[in-house]
Amino acid sequence: MLMIPGVVLYFLIFSHQYSGIFRYGIRLGTDAEVPVDHPVLIAAVCIMIAALMIPIQLLELGEEIGWRGYLLGFQVEKYGERKAVIINGVEWGISHLPLIYFGFNYSLDNPGAPWTNMLMMVLACVVLGIIFSYITIKTKNCMYAAIMHGAVNIVGELPVYLTYDMKSSLWGPNPTGLIAMSFLLVFAVILFAVKLNSKSDEK
Repeated sequence: MLMIPGVVLYFLIFSHQYSGIFRYGIRLGTDAEVPVDHPVLIAAVCIMIAALMIPIQLLELGEEIGWRGYLLGFQVEKYGERKAVIINGVEWGISHLPLIYFGFNYSLDNPGAPWTNMLMMVLACVVLGIIFSYITIKTKNCMYAAIMHGAVNIVGELPVYLTYDMKSSLWGPNPTGLIAMSFLLVFAVILFAVKLNSKSDEK
C-alpha cells in the first residue's frame, strides 16, 4: 500500500506526465487502453494482468529463497541484523545491474543512464530488501517476502502505463524511482532504526 501514495506524490509533482489513460495493452502486445474515469474497468484489467503474471512471479520465490531464506541467515549471524540487511540489499541490487545496464526497469533516456539507473536500482533494492528482510527475520519464513516481492513487481509496473511517454525515470512513477519509493524509504528507515538490532550472534 505504501507504493500508492508514492505514485500519487509523483504525479502531483510531475502532473504533465499524467495522461489520464491506462495504456495496459503494452503488456498484452496491443494498443488497448482504458480512461481512468472507468475505475471498474481498470480494476478488472489490473486483475487480469496480475493473473497473467502469476506464473512469472513464482520466480520470486526462488529469488527470495536464495537472498532472504538462505543467505540472510548467515549474514545476520555474522554481522547482526542491521549490517546484514544492508549488505544483503546492496548485493541483491548489484545482482540486478547487468539487466539495468541494458535498459530494464528504467529508461535509457534518463540523465546519466545507465549508471544513474544502476545506482537507483541498488538504492531500491536496499529499501525493499530492508522490508523483505525484516519480515523474513521476524517470521523465520521467506514465503511472506516472496509474496510481497511479487506484489511489488506486479503493482509497481502499472503506474508507468498512466504516463504520456511510457518511461520510468529516476523519480518514478514506478517505485524504483526516488519520489515514488519515498514512503517505502521512510518505512524502511523506521524498520531499520527501531525494529532491527545491531548485535552479531557470532561467537
